[in-house]
Amino acid sequence: MPGAEIWRLLALALGGSGVILIGYSALAGGAHVALVIIFPVVYGSSWELALGILLFFLAIVTVFVGIAEEGGFRPGGVLPRAGGGGDGPPSGRKTLDFGGVVLVGPFPIIFSSRRKWLPVLVIVAVALAVLIILSLLTL
Repeated sequence: MPGAEIWRLLALALGGSGVILIGYSALAGGAHVALVIIFPVVYGSSWELALGILLFFLAIVTVFVGIAEEGGFRPGGVLPRAGGGGDGPPSGRKTLDFGGVVLVGPFPIIFSSRRKWLPVLVIVAVALAVLIILSLLTL
């Protein structure tokens, strides 16, 4: 489905650009990073930080627009295949794959619908936890 692929690529480009601008702003001194209770907070007054945050939120909106373009979620974790019509069950089923890492402070919570993604998510979680601990040690 070319339309959905374009939305995914746009979301990746926007999100990546936003993260790069936020990181650049922090390195240049225009942004500051703090840990409030267990939540990392980025604040500052540089235009790079403002643009980075805007691009990151646009990436989140783009993801939802891409999901709507693709046909949206259906109960049971399936998406209708292109060309399927009516209210009946879709002729072909495409399962939704998902996974992620939630950091509560330096403690990761890992979830995935596929077992083969778990090693990658564990590596990402450990790397993020190490980065948080290192950033706290350098404060």
